[in-house]
Amino acid sequence: MIVHQEAAPPSHINPQVPAGLEIVIRKALEKDRELRYQSAREMRSDLQRLKRDTESGRISTTPVGTAASALKERGSAASGWG
Repeated sequence: MIVHQEAAPPSHINPQVPAGLEIVIRKALEKDRELRYQSAREMRSDLQRLKRDTESGRISTTPVGTAASALKERGSAASGWG
């Protein structure tokens, strides 16, 4: 199953997972080894950046479902992609 099926998104297990953390977790679980973290140092850098940005207020700790819908609305209106 690990090889052939995608893992459940962290937000399905815990809806309070912030969007930025979900991105890091999903990259760590990526099936394609070229898209996964290539080292613990790379993952650590992303986690430190996430912590810095969260503490500075650059990004929100909004749970994934809320953040995703807000980004979708903002993105479709601003970029014309949606």
